[in-house]
Amino acid sequence: MITTDVITLFDENENNKDMKNLIFNYALLQFVLKLLEGLTPRQVLGVFPIEKSFDAYKYKTKDYYSSMEVVNDL
Repeated sequence: MITTDVITLFDENENNKDMKNLIFNYALLQFVLKLLEGLTPRQVLGVFPIEKSFDAYKYKTKDYYSSMEVVNDL
């Protein structure tokens, strides 16, 4: 985990704003991933529902029903 000591090292120079943003974004991503680890597939579907597009044959992609089959098999 990134501590405040590491972040304060980058406060000294104006050119290091990008590095601070990078560290913040990385820490935020790690936090979100830790939250998602505790969810079941059904709970993830509640947060990120599958789009119901029915033109999968045309675009050679998975449609709603085949995606739900995979989720139900988990």
